[in-house]
Amino acid sequence: MTSRCLSLGSVTVLGESADLNRDVALSCRTAVSLWNDDGGETESRRRKKTETCPNCVWYNQLPSWVSSGGFDSATLTQILQDHVTTVVSYFKGQIYSWDVVNEPFNDDGTPRSFVFPDILGQSYIDIALQAARAADPSAKLYDPVPKLPRCSLSYKTSNPENIPLDGIGLQGHFIVGELPSDLQSTLEAFTALGVEVAYTEVDIRMTLPETDALLEQQQKDYQTVVAACMAVENCVGVTTWGFTDKYSWIPTTFSGQGDALPWDENFQTKPAYDGIVAALG
Repeated sequence: MTSRCLSLGSVTVLGESADLNRDVALSCRTAVSLWNDDGGETESRRRKKTETCPNCVWYNQLPSWVSSGGFDSATLTQILQDHVTTVVSYFKGQIYSWDVVNEPFNDDGTPRSFVFPDILGQSYIDIALQAARAADPSAKLYDPVPKLPRCSLSYKTSNPENIPLDGIGLQGHFIVGELPSDLQSTLEAFTALGVEVAYTEVDIRMTLPETDALLEQQQKDYQTVVAACMAVENCVGVTTWGFTDKYSWIPTTFSGQGDALPWDENFQTKPAYDGIVAALG
């Protein structure tokens, strides 16, 4: 049985820590910007946390010099390899897992179009994963995708069996009272490919203002999501996309919605937290 862990943003439950959206930017050709990750990394190492890092490559956070540079395939391959190698090797031996290529497929399971796949084809995923594996052989390598099971078919048909992919991270941006009925079968569709699976971006939003009924339903929904993972042998973790409503991305993205996380704006646990604990048994 693969060990399970639950991460609530930067709050640790059962040993995992995930720093949200601390993406390592391809800010310039000659030097990679590592932001200010040293402090968090050092603290995580001191406390013996399991550190999960997003992400090496994401279509939505590419600088213009990459996306509009007009590079040929050889040059673009080198840029991709250099970037992934620099980032992953910098933290070698300190990171449990990397989200290497984030959201390589659209919600309908078709390959996403941006500069790397447009020039290199789907082999860019393999290139990035191979570079990450060479830079830190001990780190687990994940690719986060939408929750849809048809993305599992996309992986099966577009990637060779020998790519160094350890797991798939499923997003879980749900709505209170509207959970999909196929949570467990979706997880099983990915584990059937011979890889681990984890929920890596869970939040369950509601229409504001919150009510007791909505909070009760949210508690049930969080319990259902975690229980689905617990029921699948190679589902190894659940990570919420933040931990407190005070800093959630939901209100600025979905007008009139929020309160999606297990802690409220005053850092007090909500019924959702109790639902998670109940699912963990």
